[in-house]
Amino acid sequence: MAVIFNWLNLCILKPLCTKRGCKGIHRYERWFEWQLKLADLFGGADLMIIGDSNAEVFCKRKVLNNSTKIILTFGVGGTTIYDWVEYFYFNSEIYDKISMDNKLEIVFNIGGNNILRSQMPAVESGFKMLKGLFPRSWNCTVPPLRYQWLAAISGIPCESWKEDVKIVNDHIHQIWKRQAIDLYSLIYNLPGDVKNLCLKDAVHYSDFAVRYIFKCLRYI
Repeated sequence: MAVIFNWLNLCILKPLCTKRGCKGIHRYERWFEWQLKLADLFGGADLMIIGDSNAEVFCKRKVLNNSTKIILTFGVGGTTIYDWVEYFYFNSEIYDKISMDNKLEIVFNIGGNNILRSQMPAVESGFKMLKGLFPRSWNCTVPPLRYQWLAAISGIPCESWKEDVKIVNDHIHQIWKRQAIDLYSLIYNLPGDVKNLCLKDAVHYSDFAVRYIFKCLRYI
């Protein structure tokens, strides 16, 4: 059943519901609404992934085809913590439906764009608001990035990038506690040759990493 749901969701609903010409979350608002309706026809969703482009990377059909869970895919590239806080504040019907579903496990993968956009002062308060909205949720730490690439592109030293990643991840551990999913350590502790396969560019997970990470998400 999960394979059928994921095919309908990603191959039929997503193209039909995407708002052309819109950006960010607004581009997919209609799709999000219809995902929930479709999931109801399958007895409800088991897992929901919310966040930025790395959350979106998790939600590829070739990955979800191997899943036995009904998975809602709320990943939007470029989004920050406050983008999602604002979305749920102003979409109370969707928020109420998700937050009152005791069967649904919610996984955030968010925070990386706050680093890339130099929005670090908003990180702690934004995370606290998200956790307040979804007390039972999980959150994934930011992975080890390719700091040298980012330094070359931005002119910002590697150590500054590393420090910002550490700050974001520390907040995730402090706020989500046992509900933090430590993808940073998972990837950092891999052998060097394997670790190098985990990012396809400076910040995004490769298909190899997604398959590896998804095995962990199955146990949530």
